[in-house]
Amino acid sequence: NWIKAEERFKASKVHIVTNEQGKIVIAVDGSIANPKTTISLKYTVLGNGNVKVNYHSIIDASAPNPPRIGMQFDIANSYKNLTYYGRGPQPNYADRNFGAHVGLYSGNASTMSYMYVYPEEYGNHTDTRWFKLQDNQSKGILVKGEDNISFSVLPYSIYNLQNAKHTNELIERDVLSVQVDLIQQGVGGDDTWSKSAAPHNKYLIKPGAYAYSFYLVPFTSKIKPERVRF
Repeated sequence: NWIKAEERFKASKVHIVTNEQGKIVIAVDGSIANPKTTISLKYTVLGNGNVKVNYHSIIDASAPNPPRIGMQFDIANSYKNLTYYGRGPQPNYADRNFGAHVGLYSGNASTMSYMYVYPEEYGNHTDTRWFKLQDNQSKGILVKGEDNISFSVLPYSIYNLQNAKHTNELIERDVLSVQVDLIQQGVGGDDTWSKSAAPHNKYLIKPGAYAYSFYLVPFTSKIKPERVRF
């Protein structure tokens, strides 16, 4: 069961790999007992506040298919102004993105994606090169994948969306939930009454090894994502 698997993660080793002037590299190794998964994280932190995150996981063959591979963080909802370079403008998924074209899009993170009548997670964007969140003073954070990533920014927690049965049960918080994913499984839905409702096999995520990297870059004025380098 992958629900709240992150809460079952146990770190076995946290150590400093590199500690030099203007740069520190911190490695975290650990595992999830059920479903059986090993995870290695490496954080490279520069003196200017830039962070590179390296993620690597090995999911045991006995584990069920995971719905996504990625990481998540919260940010104050004052950073609601979203700009991204990826597929849009509508939400899109691995098996639902042919009509979503790669481009530069922007809007209010809390309102630019449509919700569903029955609450569930929404607002994903595939093939994203980078996205940034900023406040009304143009301060914010840029998230850039070393390769293309998927992402979503939501005013609700993932578990609130999963547990709510009606939209009035959704609780807006003073933070936004930010998902930075390597991949999500497809949504399926060829029909609603048979096995064809499930995602096609090629859009499932199977147990195995996965790795990706992304950058977190704080900024206080205009930023050029194409110039972000470590």
